[in-house]
Amino acid sequence: LMLEVDTNPNTQPLAMFMANKFDGPKPRYVPIHGDAMEPTFYNGDFVVAVPVDQFRADGLYVLDILGVPTVYRVQANFKGGVVIYTDKRPSPHTMSFREFHEVLLGAVAISCRVNDPTLLHAIA
Repeated sequence: LMLEVDTNPNTQPLAMFMANKFDGPKPRYVPIHGDAMEPTFYNGDFVVAVPVDQFRADGLYVLDILGVPTVYRVQANFKGGVVIYTDKRPSPHTMSFREFHEVLLGAVAISCRVNDPTLLHAIA
């Protein structure tokens, strides 16, 4: 698989990321399993998460839930913690920042929709 890298200065951070030429922790490729994040992500899609060690802002994060990297929407609450939830099952779960940081694997930087997974198996 050959990816062309855009060297346009306006998209340089993305070009550096795609060329894997950036400082800092290496990204983690996380497949989406199941339908909990539909319609944002579907089974077989994947995200690229950049390791972070603390809550940065409301957004998508990868958490280690029972040993499985899982994507959640995360929002700060006004009680000194965060609320995590999925798109399809929006019943929120509240956790303290300490609890959140214990399961935090990374922040989602890139999402990829896989249109035909059989094509990926063909080039692997």
